[in-house]
Amino acid sequence: MRDLDALLNSLVNIDRNSLVAILASEAEAAKRLVNSARDELLRNVPSDTRR
Repeated sequence: MRDLDALLNSLVNIDRNSLVAILASEAEAAKRLVNSARDELLRNVPSDTRR
């Protein structure tokens, strides 16, 4: 929780364009992580049980 408080405090004076850039970057990283996890799960599922 302390890390979240520090993050929120650091964002108080950030300009809108910088915040949008940070959030877009984090969203892209999250999307890559989800896709990687999904691909890994699919590699471990027998092919006859896939949809």
